[in-house]
Amino acid sequence: MRKFMYFMLIALLFSFLNPTTTNAETNVEVKVEYGVDNKVQQFKGFPVRVQLKNNGEYIKGDLVVFSSPSYNASGSYVVPVEIGAGETKTVELSVKGMNEYFSYYGNTPPNFISFYEGGVEKGKEIKLKGNASAKPRYLGDNRLVVGVLSNNFDAVNYFKLIRHQSEPIELLNVSADNIPTQSFGLEMFDVLLVHDFAVSTLTSEQQTAIKQWVASGGSVIYDTKIGISNDLGELQDFLLFQPSNEVALDTLVEDGSLPSGISTFTGQVSDETSQVIAKDGDVPLVYHKSIGLGKVTQVNSNLGSDAWKDWEHLNLWWRAILQKASSKNVNSYHHPSFYENLYELTSVGESFPGSIISVPLLIGAFILYLIVLIPILYFILHKKDKREHAWWIIPTIAIMTSVMIFVIGAKDRIAGTQINESTILLMNEDSSQPASGVGIVSILTNSGGAYKISTEHEGVDLFPIVYGYDNNFETARRHAYIQTGVQGTEITYNNVDYWSIRTALGKVQSVQLGDMNVDLGIEGEKIVGTVENLLPYELKDAHLLAGSSATKLGDIGIGEKFQVNAELTQKNVANALTAPTQFVSGRVFPEIHKKMTNSYYGTNIEKDELEEWRKYQMLSMLLNNNQVFSVDQPILIGFVHQSILEPKVNGKSENSTSMHLVAIPVKMKIDEVGIFNMKEEHFSPTISVMEGERGTIYHNGLDYGEQFIHLGPGSYTIQYQLPDIINKEKDAINEIKLKLRTRNEMIEYFLFNSKTNELEGLPNEHTVKIDSNVEEYINENNSIQIMVKIDPSTDSEITVPAIEIEGELNNDRN
Repeated sequence: MRKFMYFMLIALLFSFLNPTTTNAETNVEVKVEYGVDNKVQQFKGFPVRVQLKNNGEYIKGDLVVFSSPSYNASGSYVVPVEIGAGETKTVELSVKGMNEYFSYYGNTPPNFISFYEGGVEKGKEIKLKGNASAKPRYLGDNRLVVGVLSNNFDAVNYFKLIRHQSEPIELLNVSADNIPTQSFGLEMFDVLLVHDFAVSTLTSEQQTAIKQWVASGGSVIYDTKIGISNDLGELQDFLLFQPSNEVALDTLVEDGSLPSGISTFTGQVSDETSQVIAKDGDVPLVYHKSIGLGKVTQVNSNLGSDAWKDWEHLNLWWRAILQKASSKNVNSYHHPSFYENLYELTSVGESFPGSIISVPLLIGAFILYLIVLIPILYFILHKKDKREHAWWIIPTIAIMTSVMIFVIGAKDRIAGTQINESTILLMNEDSSQPASGVGIVSILTNSGGAYKISTEHEGVDLFPIVYGYDNNFETARRHAYIQTGVQGTEITYNNVDYWSIRTALGKVQSVQLGDMNVDLGIEGEKIVGTVENLLPYELKDAHLLAGSSATKLGDIGIGEKFQVNAELTQKNVANALTAPTQFVSGRVFPEIHKKMTNSYYGTNIEKDELEEWRKYQMLSMLLNNNQVFSVDQPILIGFVHQSILEPKVNGKSENSTSMHLVAIPVKMKIDEVGIFNMKEEHFSPTISVMEGERGTIYHNGLDYGEQFIHLGPGSYTIQYQLPDIINKEKDAINEIKLKLRTRNEMIEYFLFNSKTNELEGLPNEHTVKIDSNVEEYINENNSIQIMVKIDPSTDSEITVPAIEIEGELNNDRN
């Protein structure tokens, strides 16, 4: 009997250490559908539709849907549900994504869908019938996923013939029911193609979701028809060209490149900030614009025309358009998830003053205790012949020293739960439009239990981050609960330990920051003009960043108009026309940059350096992380220390620290002729597999500010984009200098001649100069292309070739 009681006691203890869920029998049957036709992209958000059929009595509780969009992020969405007897109810929501790991977890497939009668916090989990363990089908990373929103899908089905970076396109037939009301549910599409569909017929919530998705990095392509403005509904910001008449293209262009039968439209440009990225003769055919972090493309034709389908140059024509419309590199060996790409922001959010232990303090305590205190104590006690008291004096001093260090290090944590909020927000060139970017909220707890993080801003979609990836599905799904149907974000972290850090990370859309009046231009060898801060925040540490230069403006108060009169760096116009280089963050914060790049110091940051270090990290991420941000022109940056996200922990907002980086694109005016010398640092090259060829990009350092790439056998195109203000038709392009840094018998280099439409082999030399017919090597997209051919027998790690261009801007900019 005693042994029996002993084993019962052990079993009872294990039941507390490893809690299990009672799966009560139920009459609730579930049918779940993911994405479009059960297809989704791994690591990206998608819509979920869950049909619940109650074959029993009335039931009330929470539907819980698990999501893990990255190996370092997991949580479960909670939807309150009431189902009457015999009733069928459909629940629609969006989740941040899923990865394949949990799809193959264990011998028994885990249920991504669960139901808690009485609520997830205090209720019991009931066993569901149906396909609760069904998994989505993951589309390959090597495909551009295009969702077609159309009433006539067959009319544009020929898009399946188009190859993007030599890979087929994944075309999905999207209905109005597939458009979610949460913007992140659209992340499964790389491009949303709208044809013969009135977006205005969608609900207001669906239209807002599309708008926010584009602002946070999505891409929409649509064709044109009379009355397109009415069809766009609430998406009027997407209208780039207002058509008035439809005409046959061949009546406007003699000997055009497009097939006969193609129609186009005459009318008015609706948005002067849009670019023309494709023409036939002098007739604009494709307009393009960046909105926030995303892109909108309007094709000035009807894509459903039969003339498109059999055109032999269809693939070639769309290649340049899709390169502009989507930044996805389908040939990369590994596509890091959104959350993996933001590891630098995670470190910023989780940097609390109380987490930093002063190294000088520890060294001082060590010296005081071991070197000073013990010898002095010995001589004093020896002199007074009181050595017998050492047994209690030394432990007492040790305890007092430990308590002192503890109090100094823990005083911030004892005071209460601390909150850090940070965002990196990119405003539009029209700064009155909402800003978009990424944000983070981190807490440092002062006790254990459950903690609820909430934000009220409707454009904030944060998701819980996990630490030390736990491969236990039960632990992962209970890590945090995300409440649906609330404005902003509401995340409850479960079983939080004392003095623990919890972090939520995600995209931030539609932030109405206010307005900035930026009027800057180049006069002679100076940048002159004004910057007026109409934001409701003071801008701290404001700088104008362009090329390799960083012009310090200082703090700009609310309503202040700042006069700019700065010398042109190196007297080079290129340092005012191009996007800031990856090294500019070091010029803005030189001391921290030196400390971060000096291996002797490593990353030991003192408390008084923490604020500057956080600013440095955020700026470095903005300039270097091309997977998240795409900065392609000069920017004005500044830091805001007031709260923007307004986070709360368990309903309270005390002990909150805010740090936000705001960036505004700047378009420089040029009043005089200027000689420019575009050097290597002025370019942000991109690489892709050459059309019609094969290849694999194992590592693309260009996405992270590096110059090293690891390529498999094949042929690749490296593209160097010139600023829009440089026009080969109007300006003098005097010389192109190429530096081929990696040269061996396994690698060949070619330069694309846009006039002859041929590749010209380059000599195996370190420096190659071209000073005649230079404009022939700048293509219609205002870029220079180098082709790299890797021998089939081996992989190669290469340093990206460098380009320098010398020329002179013409006075006539019209």
